[in-house]
Amino acid sequence: MRAQVKSFEAENPLVVFSGDAFNPSLLSTVTLGAQMPPVLNAIGVHVACVGNHDLDFGTAQLMKLVKQCKFPWLMANVLDRQTKKPYANALATHIMDWNGVKVGFAGLVEEEWLETLGAVNLEELEYVDFIEEGRRLAQKLKAEGAEILVAITHMRVPNDRKVAAELS
Repeated sequence: MRAQVKSFEAENPLVVFSGDAFNPSLLSTVTLGAQMPPVLNAIGVHVACVGNHDLDFGTAQLMKLVKQCKFPWLMANVLDRQTKKPYANALATHIMDWNGVKVGFAGLVEEEWLETLGAVNLEELEYVDFIEEGRRLAQKLKAEGAEILVAITHMRVPNDRKVAAELS
């Protein structure tokens, strides 16, 4: 993977990851995903969205792995029910300067995603519709100076199409 990214080095690629980095894999069942932060850092990921399988080993393990990453993890529309902040200490948005352009990112997931979280107590979570939250965050990112907006999603194609149609 690093070789692929490196092959585009002259074009200064923006490397974005849309989730499920820490599981599923046979190796992850043994390491609980611990093999992945060094790999993701070596690849040069700039920003990522939390995927449902990133929580397969529980919230504490995800937070431990994310701390080892040299880039932000986003998930705007799944909130901690008590704090009303993005779950697992994820960020809602991230803005970065890329080749002189301010790029704003928002991490969005689909509601069906929650049904797969076996290691998380769903009572701790509050889901916000991804279109509703995407609209709100687009305004926020623009107000903060983002020139280009990117939704990093962890959802199936029909919902990605809905994001593209309703938020572009």
